[in-house]
Amino acid sequence: MAKRHTALTLVATTGLVAAALAGCTSSSGAPATGPATGPATGPASGTASAAAQPSPVAYPHVELDIDDQRGDGTHVLIEDTDLPVAGYVAVYGQAGNLLGSVPVAAGTHRGGTITLGAALDKGAHPLRAVLMADDGDGKFDPARDTTVRELDDRDGDVEDEDFLYTAG
Repeated sequence: MAKRHTALTLVATTGLVAAALAGCTSSSGAPATGPATGPATGPASGTASAAAQPSPVAYPHVELDIDDQRGDGTHVLIEDTDLPVAGYVAVYGQAGNLLGSVPVAAGTHRGGTITLGAALDKGAHPLRAVLMADDGDGKFDPARDTTVRELDDRDGDVEDEDFLYTAG
């Protein structure tokens, strides 16, 4: 009985180690550089399935700040980002459709712009921006890149920002 218990423990431990290693990212991908500025990536009408996304990853300090704003409907202005690894800021419409994203380099950045894939119609649009960590390949993929949260955030909410964009 002791041999069987030891064997089961070894199998379970090996499985946990394999699962943990599978979640590690490679540093061989091309990390994003510079502040959060650049063209949108991804389809203008794509959606990210919550079921397909990996679990949020926690870091000691992360920050995303985007204020309510007015504009021509083609760009979203980012106030601040803080992420210890390379990642992305992705902007979603009220229906959950991906409107655009921009790479962010590791570190703290003030200011930045996300170019939307398609211009927003005139009027007020409730939008949501999400801070995400790159999976190591240097390409934004909402199904593979992970949302992030602060390590001491007890409610487990991801680092995101709801804001109102008024176009026109």
